[in-house]
Amino acid sequence: MKAKIKIMPGMRFGRLVTIKKVEKLPNDKGKHNKWLCQCDCGNTKVARSNLLRNGQTKSCGCLMKETAVKNSKSRITHGLAFKTPLYTIWSGMKQRCYYVDHKHYKDYGGRGICVCCDWRENFKSFYNWALNNGYKEGLTIDRIDYNGNYEPSNCRWITIIEQSRNKRSNRLLEYKGEVKSLIEWCEILGLKYSTIRARLNKYHWSVEKSFNKPIKKHNNEK
Repeated sequence: MKAKIKIMPGMRFGRLVTIKKVEKLPNDKGKHNKWLCQCDCGNTKVARSNLLRNGQTKSCGCLMKETAVKNSKSRITHGLAFKTPLYTIWSGMKQRCYYVDHKHYKDYGGRGICVCCDWRENFKSFYNWALNNGYKEGLTIDRIDYNGNYEPSNCRWITIIEQSRNKRSNRLLEYKGEVKSLIEWCEILGLKYSTIRARLNKYHWSVEKSFNKPIKKHNNEK
């Protein structure tokens, strides 16, 4: 296990240099220490120690602004339209990893998943990789190793169905002596996924009853 870096005054993290530890207030329930830092641009910032260590906080915010301007110019220079499907994928990927208030942050940034530096700071780089590696509209980006980062060697383009099958939370069910994911059983048996999931999770039916009872339209399960 990698030893945790002990933060001391005068240490550099990106554009930030630590000045002193900020004393916790009585109502501060956070478990991480905070440090007052001096940014190279002249501003100061109070940053959490864990975000300094893992590289998520590297400036007072000026770096993100500069990157946004740079990417904006890049989109104009290269004719890349803002809010295209690929741009939306790129933006969502970063939000899941770095925006702590994002609803899926705990499954990505909260687990230490990050976006490689080349992609994180340069949409054009991500755009070129996507077009050269099988991207088509309607596909979604998938990490081959779900514990790995978003980077060229660990990413591919797959369909929504394929990604659902690969999710860690996908439920495995035994039926007629075989074990498959719920979505695979629905594909094989020609069943509606949302209906079968409701029968299992909401109504707590057995697998056999869920799969074998005919599905009626506009009929509440009993």
